[in-house]
Amino acid sequence: MPNKSSGKKVDQVRSSPAGTSASEGIVSRQGVCGGSACIKGTRIPIWVLERARQLGATETKLLEMYPDLSHPELANAWRYVDSHRDEIEQQIQENEDF
Repeated sequence: MPNKSSGKKVDQVRSSPAGTSASEGIVSRQGVCGGSACIKGTRIPIWVLERARQLGATETKLLEMYPDLSHPELANAWRYVDSHRDEIEQQIQENEDF
């Protein structure tokens, strides 16, 4: 049985085959971005992208702001938002209250 106090970082990769999952390319990492779901390979939280979209940012603007992101990654982020709405809204609220 693994020792939880070993200090090892654990990645929770949320993905599935065929690219149809709301979680494709989305990861959560303890100690990275507060454990919030992020685009895999980045430190860009999904809640940040969703909040920007709520404030009027277009996909074109988001891709300009985050040049390492691609259209498919944004599509995955939006699917994740749709299927994890409560989680994302809670993260937005927590960070705006800060």
